[in-house]
Amino acid sequence: MGIAGFIFRGDLVFDFVLVTTGVRPNTDFLRDSGIQLGIKGTVVVNKYMQTNFTYIYAAGDCVQTASIITGQPVYYDPVILAARLGRKHTKSK
Repeated sequence: MGIAGFIFRGDLVFDFVLVTTGVRPNTDFLRDSGIQLGIKGTVVVNKYMQTNFTYIYAAGDCVQTASIITGQPVYYDPVILAARLGRKHTKSK
């Protein structure tokens, strides 16, 4: 299984997995966690989807990424994000 450019062989072990759905990021529970939040309460990640904590990753419509054009922080609307991720996934096969 590949995740954020890494290939895993065998089982993946997690202490906690969070799956959210909705129209806007529901990250209020992270406010006092130390995880860096950005635009509209999104989780700030690097190009590997890694948060400011080394072993904590975030993905989906709750993250803020950097624009590939300007390098500035961006938050993609969930509908736009889904379309882009879908295209990226189908091209990688």
